[in-house]
Amino acid sequence: MYLSLADQRARRLSRAAAPGVPFRLSPVIIWLGIVSLLTDISSEAVAAVLPVYLTGALGLSILAYGFLDGLQQGISAVVRIGAGWTSDAVDRPKWVAAAGYGLSMAARAGLLVSASAGAVASVIALDRIGKGIRTAPRDALITTAAQPEHLARSFGVHRMLDTVGATAGPLLAFAVLLVIPQGYSTVFVFSLGAAVLGVAVLVLLVPNLRPQGSRRFQSGSQNPGAQLTAARTTKEGETVSRTGCSRPARDIVSSSFVVPAAVSWAQQRRAKRCPGPALSSQSGNGLAVAVPCGS
Repeated sequence: MYLSLADQRARRLSRAAAPGVPFRLSPVIIWLGIVSLLTDISSEAVAAVLPVYLTGALGLSILAYGFLDGLQQGISAVVRIGAGWTSDAVDRPKWVAAAGYGLSMAARAGLLVSASAGAVASVIALDRIGKGIRTAPRDALITTAAQPEHLARSFGVHRMLDTVGATAGPLLAFAVLLVIPQGYSTVFVFSLGAAVLGVAVLVLLVPNLRPQGSRRFQSGSQNPGAQLTAARTTKEGETVSRTGCSRPARDIVSSSFVVPAAVSWAQQRRAKRCPGPALSSQSGNGLAVAVPCGS
């Protein structure tokens, strides 16, 4: 058994030869972040006041509200699978995401005309379905627009804008209620306006990137097997063994019927070229020996 050091040496050389790619944030990611910011302002403003509105103004019990909220979250998780598959199938993630954002916008409008707990619960379920539809295609757009070397950083920028919206939504909703007590309709109008702005930014400013069409890689350049094979050889075509002796990178694996004379000859060759522990020869059939030999 031989432990090659050529892998580590090749990796060090490749790192020295290939400088880091500078980070350049795509405008697409910025616009998608703004879309998420506006949408989260809209959704979190409603989510912050919804428990009080349903249990206090409409008389829904706390237990019923908890059941409905859990059911809606589960629906959103299931819908994400179908939305991701559809986005990949049609290769139009922008328009699949736009359908989800548009559905959430329609739910905001539905809150203005809902007067019962059942109607509000149905509208919120529609909003959760819209969220499930838009999540996967939006992430596909970010992946396509981002630099492969800085994919995590690009997602981090988008997530930052998304979190800013999620923080600002409840603050603005409670500010409205502080100025206008029982002003739930005002909060819903404000939420609808933010949702409309988010859909407008998506439709008008985000290009229709096609992830499937952009995946054109050079043969072998992204092949892990080819890279691993290249890393295992030095420029002289040699490997380095644990004893530090250099030899051509080829091994001869004998069959299970190696005669003792061949083993003795291999030990002598090894002792001349690479002083070290000798191979143990055992009598009997069924001996399989890996013999490194050089010219």
